Amino acid sequence: HRNAGGNPADASYWKASAQVHGSPYADDFASPVQENSEARPAVFRLHPNHPNPFNPKTTFAFDLPNESHVTLFIYNTLGQRVAAPLDQVMQAGLHEAEWDGSAFPGGMYLARLQTSGGHSATIKILLLK
Repeated sequence: HRNAGGNPADASYWKASAQVHGSPYADDFASPVQENSEARPAVFRLHPNHPNPFNPKTTFAFDLPNESHVTLFIYNTLGQRVAAPLDQVMQAGLHEAEWDGSAFPGGMYLARLQTSGGHSATIKILLLK
């Protein structure tokens, strides 16, 4: 819909159009989005690893709502723990851990992330050789 008597090259044309059509905050201008690096995740979460399937490395991203001792264990399909790529105290926030499976045979594995706060999550991962 064209504003009668206005020039689309003039900013007032669009402001008037917004006011006529009832757009909220017609006088507002866009402001830049600011990242809050101090943001604390609200809940514990283990994100899907990437890439998956992988060869030979994969990355696990996870959210920690509180400081915690965190372990990431890798298990084979027999339930045997074969690797521990992460075992340390970590601050609240978004974190990543990497596993290099180059010393292991291809196949299905389970990755289990656990915290001293009682949170845990397990995902299936596939190492291709």
